Amino acid sequence: MGNKNIKPDYIQEDNIFMWGIFSRMKLRPNEVITMINRGHQEKYSYGILTLGKAIKYEDEIVGYIIFDLLDEDIFNLITGFTTSDVIITDKHNIVAATNNKYSDQLYRLKSDFRQQSGYINLENKDYYIEITSIKDTTLFVYTITSLDFFNRAFFIGGIFLIILFLVIFSFMLLWSKKIAHNKTVSIYEIVNAIESVQDGDLDTKLNINSEDEFGIIANAYNNMLIDIKNLIESNKEEVALRMQSEIKQLEAQFNPHFLFNTLETIRIMIKLDKNIAGNIIINLSSILRYGINNEIHSVKLKDDIEYINNYLEILKYRFGNKLQFNIEIEEEALECVVPKLILQPIIENSIKYGFEKKAMLNIKITSEIEESKISILIRDNGIGISKERMNYLNNILNKKIMIQIVLVYTMFIKGLSLYMEKNMVSIYKVMRGKGL
Repeated sequence: MGNKNIKPDYIQEDNIFMWGIFSRMKLRPNEVITMINRGHQEKYSYGILTLGKAIKYEDEIVGYIIFDLLDEDIFNLITGFTTSDVIITDKHNIVAATNNKYSDQLYRLKSDFRQQSGYINLENKDYYIEITSIKDTTLFVYTITSLDFFNRAFFIGGIFLIILFLVIFSFMLLWSKKIAHNKTVSIYEIVNAIESVQDGDLDTKLNINSEDEFGIIANAYNNMLIDIKNLIESNKEEVALRMQSEIKQLEAQFNPHFLFNTLETIRIMIKLDKNIAGNIIINLSSILRYGINNEIHSVKLKDDIEYINNYLEILKYRFGNKLQFNIEIEEEALECVVPKLILQPIIENSIKYGFEKKAMLNIKITSEIEESKISILIRDNGIGISKERMNYLNNILNKKIMIQIVLVYTMFIKGLSLYMEKNMVSIYKVMRGKGL
């Protein structure tokens, strides 16, 4: 049988069973015989791949089955699934199917391609040949791949990669220069700002609007300037208030009227009662020693209470029963840290104005503890302060600190705001008519 309605030459001869494929099938009846033949028709010839096998019955050949494939059909079949050229030959290099560039005039594979699998170069062209034998046949399949396309592809791909690399490299170079320029500008701005601060200019701000480390430094620098300016202002105010406070303390310590009256009292008591005079001298010595020490600005409340007690004891020797005082401070409150002489201005004012319309003055100092807050209350039975004056003082206090205090100089009120912390003393106002 055949795949074309063409009768091959080998069956048109006489004695066909004596030669060609029939002879081979007769000699090897148990094998599939392959053979490449040529056919001729009018002005052209064609290749035929013949496959045949003897038909046996009870160990005798009773017939033959033969199948013929024309080279055109084989060529179309084997080239339809690959971009490489495929050649089928027999062991004598006779070509069953190929194009003319691989076969010679005798339809044999050109000698240049008759070698083992591998690379070859013909006419400045590179090829790769893969040779495979077909099992149980004498046929060989040559797969020939031209490497020109791959070489061109590699060459074009290499050029493309080089161009791409150059473009990326140029872009990275420009980008790195831009980044370096921005970093350099940021560094110069930071250096100039620091130099301005060294020169005392605290108004120089950094305007670096970036999300990198320089932006973080700029924000930290600006916040630091704000903190420094606030700290400087706070220090200025603290120094000024401390100086005023020290002046006020010196005035209180060496109040000529208080000192004169105390010395006069001592002079009289020396004649009347030397023990009392001795006690007054001891109290006065303690007061002067406590007040003169300007190196200490914060003390425990018990030290300030001791000072107030000595102060009131001296006044009591002077006023006698006209002045009564009572100090009741809880033990826990006595360990609280307070500004030095914080209570003295209030006591002085109580003494000064309490006797204006009262024949007897009673002063009571107590403390209250509520959670972490300690309150010191100073009460007397004086006439108090007018509502208008109270509102005026409270307005001043509310603008400066969160406590309310009366009968004290504005200078010292401001001073309190510098010392007030969580565990320090709060001093509350005494409303008119709300005293003892």
